[in-house]
Amino acid sequence: MSEKRSDSRPPRGGRSGAPRGGKNLGKGAPRGGKGKGAPRRDGEGRASARSGAPRRKGERSDAPQRRGHHGGEGRDAVSIGDDARSIRESRGKGVRPARGGDARGFRPERDGRRPSRSGGASAGARRGVRSAPGSSEAPRSDERGSARSDAAGKRAPSGYAGRSDRPRPLRTKATPARLAALAVLREVRERRAYAQDLIAKDIDDSSLTPEDRAFATRLVLGVVSSTGTLDEIINRVLDDPRDVSPQVRDALRISAYEVLFLDKRFHAAVDQGVELVKSVAPPAAGLTNYVLRQLVRLRAEFPFADPNKDIEALARLHAFPTWQAALLMNDLGPEAAFEFMRASNEPAPLFVAVNAAKTRDDLVLRTLERIGEQFERVEIDGVEVPGCLRLDDPRTLLVPDVKRLLKQGRILVSDAASQWVAANALPEERPTSFLEVGSGRATKTILIQNGALRRWEAQIEEYVALDNRAFKKKVLEERVECCGIRVSEALVGDVLSADELLPGRSFDAVFLDAPCSGLGTLRRHPEIRWRLKPGAIVDMARQQVAMLRALASHVNPGGTLTYATCTVTRMENDAVAKAFLKTEEGSRFRLAPIAGGSCIATRLSEGSPDAHFAVRFARVDDGGASCP
Repeated sequence: MSEKRSDSRPPRGGRSGAPRGGKNLGKGAPRGGKGKGAPRRDGEGRASARSGAPRRKGERSDAPQRRGHHGGEGRDAVSIGDDARSIRESRGKGVRPARGGDARGFRPERDGRRPSRSGGASAGARRGVRSAPGSSEAPRSDERGSARSDAAGKRAPSGYAGRSDRPRPLRTKATPARLAALAVLREVRERRAYAQDLIAKDIDDSSLTPEDRAFATRLVLGVVSSTGTLDEIINRVLDDPRDVSPQVRDALRISAYEVLFLDKRFHAAVDQGVELVKSVAPPAAGLTNYVLRQLVRLRAEFPFADPNKDIEALARLHAFPTWQAALLMNDLGPEAAFEFMRASNEPAPLFVAVNAAKTRDDLVLRTLERIGEQFERVEIDGVEVPGCLRLDDPRTLLVPDVKRLLKQGRILVSDAASQWVAANALPEERPTSFLEVGSGRATKTILIQNGALRRWEAQIEEYVALDNRAFKKKVLEERVECCGIRVSEALVGDVLSADELLPGRSFDAVFLDAPCSGLGTLRRHPEIRWRLKPGAIVDMARQQVAMLRALASHVNPGGTLTYATCTVTRMENDAVAKAFLKTEEGSRFRLAPIAGGSCIATRLSEGSPDAHFAVRFARVDDGGASCP
């Protein structure tokens, strides 16, 4: 596609980017129709793939359609026999038969067996090997090597598609960043994997340039976070959402994201979208061109209503499900909800924590200064977060000296708000025993013991980590060992069965990192937005109250119970704290100050840490006095 051509200028024939060829576009693409293969449109100007392919003159209606150069069913046995005869005739004339997928090459039979490489004559006859009369047995693999060339030194034809175990790569002009993003998005869809995990494995450690890695990461996170909205707009220009296959839709989402949410040149997004589809389904390139040109046209009308008056338009503008936009408006208020949704679509800032068990802050700062990396200390509500640094460029993690610090456990990547919650999970006085529930990958474990080292110059002796996922136990043990953190016991089990897991045991401090909707971390976990269902928040709130009640009896008199989430919904935060205090188990507790206030509630804004919430409950002793 020429970059000199304006997107507003329709192609020849006035078909607004519709494909003009008569090729079979396969699954996910129009299969002919009126004109020269242009997609049929209904009254709303949508493309349809339902109409059958036009029959060529003289073609039998029941004849199998020919496929692209990757093969498939191929033609019937009669046409293969005709090709074999023409190749035998060409051999007599000294003409070399064509290779590949053109009209003169071989195609496999319908039953999956390939025709003879010799074009009809048996391979054994050409080598003078005697075969049983009437036998069609293929030569043994050890006999094929000598048949690679004939007496004149010419190489024998290899068949229609070459070796079946080495498919011919598809040609595409798509950029490496977009191809990398497409591969990751396919894994996210097929495996329901987490985007950040795949980015770290497939993009961060790839051979892409730093610029391409950054762009590929932005595309993956952007597409995953706006999947529902992108699909809605794509479906507007299709007669049926089933007109495109999943792999074609992955490519369409990338280009639709560029058109709707990135400040990219439209013609470049359309051109690259077509090239992306060519890399997975070449026959669908025509449909892709049409769909993307229609999206460019719709871009002027997006989000199709006034977002200040229409909640659906507001949700569409920020790529949120409508029910989440309404919930945020109700819980946070209009202004804070607007800011929250805007910030959720921005790249997350990079924060690291200096591990006091393995190094000192000044040594890490000296390393960053030596390699010329920009950083700054972090404050929340005017108070410095101990050992927390913000790095300006995410590519800093790829610098060898910084990678070495990470590998040695001297620093770890963790959001500043998460570090702030962990630092304040500790009571005012040093506890002799500590129970952490929801330990996961040990990030909070390291941060809490790190906070104990900074405050009391010693780790907590009796530190019990509990999680309900067995596979996390090994991860926790490996990470704490690497980071020099002490864990006296790692347990696996459901906290609702705490009486069975911890019979008769109680602790000076208990920290519950509760499972929650995770809306405060949408920049880092974009798949949450469209996987979360409305009823899940109600179920989570009930489970959170049940967890607090199960842990209440395992807190020593005068001890503390800290409850933390990484979400912003009122039902999971304030309502859970109030509901717990009204229960029989919660009647023995009262709210205690944390971080100088009644709670920790960081707000999400551009460049800020994630949105986290935490409250601390203090248990009243048996004599009725409140704990210190």
